[in-house]
Amino acid sequence: MPETEMTVAESAGPAILVRSVHLAYGALRYPRLHRAQWLSPDQIRDLQWRRLERMLRHAYARSPLYRERFLQAGITPADIRSIDDLRLLPVTTREDLRQPEALLASGYPRHRLRSSMTSGSTGRRTTSYFDEPAWVLAKNLLKLRARRACGVRLSDRIALFQEDAPDDTVVRRGARRQAFTIHRPTEEILPAARAFAPTVLYGFAGYFARLARE
Repeated sequence: MPETEMTVAESAGPAILVRSVHLAYGALRYPRLHRAQWLSPDQIRDLQWRRLERMLRHAYARSPLYRERFLQAGITPADIRSIDDLRLLPVTTREDLRQPEALLASGYPRHRLRSSMTSGSTGRRTTSYFDEPAWVLAKNLLKLRARRACGVRLSDRIALFQEDAPDDTVVRRGARRQAFTIHRPTEEILPAARAFAPTVLYGFAGYFARLARE
């Protein structure tokens, strides 16, 4: 059986020990990330620009797709000196994102990366790939900051209604987070969700509207 993107997601990434190290380092970074919400507009623009410059240099040097697009446009990262110069950058399409062999940076083997898929609301799902530091930032630290901003506490019981959740309704004893699939009928999910007794619901607004009608 050919390897699918989903099995890549399950098997990708470094060893557990390395993941733990990155997560620990991320925890040390979190206070600075949390304070960044209150930087002045000028400080935010300066930070954004420095990160954009670094990203452009990385894409040009390491990504076959982006290097080709830069060459086609007749520019290099050094030509991007102001916000107005952003119009010179080639547009990245959704189809571009579906060509990981050309898109991924050299030195980052696909089988060692984490992956995450979009919901597929357009009719076709798109996979994004992350190295371990980027995964910790996107999937742990930024989500933690967003949830704290929404008033979520560490003591909350969070019910996550997701497309890629396990296809069962077994509530784990003592769990603070429980994932429920949105692909089963709501009348099958609701009893399990009520048994979990969440204090926070996380998922698609349209799905919550369906649950509310039950």
